[in-house]
Amino acid sequence: MAADIVLETLLDAREVPTPPAAALRVLEIKNDPEASINDLVEAVQQDPSLAAKILSTANSPVYRRGDEVTSVDRAVALIGFRSVTTIALAFSVASTMPGSGSVAGIPMSTFWTRSLLTASAARLASRSLAPQLSEEAFFVGLVAGLGRVVMGMVIPDHYEPLATEHEGWPSLASEHATFDFSSAVTTAGLLRKWGMPEMFAAAADLIETVPSAGGDGSDESEIARIVRLSMAVTTFYVEEGDGWVLRELIAHALEYGLSPEAVDELLDATRDNVQELAEQFELAINGASYESLVANARAQLVELSLQTDAELRAESDRRAELEVEKAQLEAEARNDPLTGLFNRRAFDEQFDQNLSLRIRDPKVFAKPMGIIMIDLDHFKSVNDTHGHDGGDAVLVKLADVLRVTTRTEEIVARFGGEEFILLAPSATEEELLRAAERIRAGIELMEVELPGGGYLKVTASLGAAVLETATTADDGTMLVKAADQALYAAKANGRNQVQLGHIGA
Repeated sequence: MAADIVLETLLDAREVPTPPAAALRVLEIKNDPEASINDLVEAVQQDPSLAAKILSTANSPVYRRGDEVTSVDRAVALIGFRSVTTIALAFSVASTMPGSGSVAGIPMSTFWTRSLLTASAARLASRSLAPQLSEEAFFVGLVAGLGRVVMGMVIPDHYEPLATEHEGWPSLASEHATFDFSSAVTTAGLLRKWGMPEMFAAAADLIETVPSAGGDGSDESEIARIVRLSMAVTTFYVEEGDGWVLRELIAHALEYGLSPEAVDELLDATRDNVQELAEQFELAINGASYESLVANARAQLVELSLQTDAELRAESDRRAELEVEKAQLEAEARNDPLTGLFNRRAFDEQFDQNLSLRIRDPKVFAKPMGIIMIDLDHFKSVNDTHGHDGGDAVLVKLADVLRVTTRTEEIVARFGGEEFILLAPSATEEELLRAAERIRAGIELMEVELPGGGYLKVTASLGAAVLETATTADDGTMLVKAADQALYAAKANGRNQVQLGHIGA
């Protein structure tokens, strides 16, 4: 069964190609800290085909500056030691693959068209996403499909039915479902077997799983992201994408931080660059009319945009309505319907959040935290004498007074019935007592207009407590308990006063 195939065994098969001598020499130079540009020039010159390709690259629009480059040493000086080694490895690795025909249901024209499109798009996309990795992205983009050919060479009886089912190019997901590993992982294993730089192999390993946005920030992750995006560009061209496909590509690119205008530029540049790249590699690729393909897709995209504009507006309006409804439901869940203040649930959330911050970082939140419990005096008699409408009028007026007499950073809520609570996130005992007295005096001065006519004056008792430092959640429980005990003391001592409680008392 296909699922019984082991990647390591596959890579050890005699059908797996070996890297050419030129690649091995370039690798040796790349890994030698004492190697010079002259060593690289000599290695390139020993392979006439490789030398011709390096000269062609130096004279391409990507690198050419001024007069035509006619010598390898000048080409190496122009392109740079690091980039030339990567490009030379790319050309050498490419030479291990057949240039025509098919391998286990994979037309080599399809393989090379996709490989060159992906390599070209990767080099171009990296200019915006990671300029320092442009040649590395080019290399990984070029070789990303090698695993498919190698799997076709070694296990044709298993791979050809899959390739035929997917019209010559199975997706990574379909490969994984069939073999428990994909051709991207096969490519990574092949690069390691050949002794290629680990950066290339690690990037190939990540192609299948790296997220569009983010990643771990490593060079390997960045290269894998760029190649993934470049594969989407390649799919657009190879599958002759229409306006819908272009729209999907733009949406995909937005996840990478590329604007629709940048996608347009990338498509145009890839289209213009890929044919020249094919000539450098001395390969024939599928002769699609890329220019007309992009033009037609753009025209369809405009038409689609016009057709769906009304739908988008309707959807936008619906989303706005849902957001309003959501905000209203959230407000109802967090606010007391009578007074409009926070309810107990919302207060508990704020309290727990402030307490957690102090526990996690006591140095930053070094100032004490205070609680004030507020309870109306003789409120039962208000309800008995003036009815619940009268009682509600008192509570609403009290909420207004609390809004006026509390500060921006203080959090006040209806705790239940005629009891209210205030959190001062940063207050000493002296500051908390001043705040409590300010509230008490404000309540004493207020006049409540009763629904049945007339006015009513009320008073309140207040209990305050301060938490100097917090180490566990139990400290918060003790703080509230201390304020509650102080409130009872204020009631017992004659009401309409502030009492300060102490934790543990």
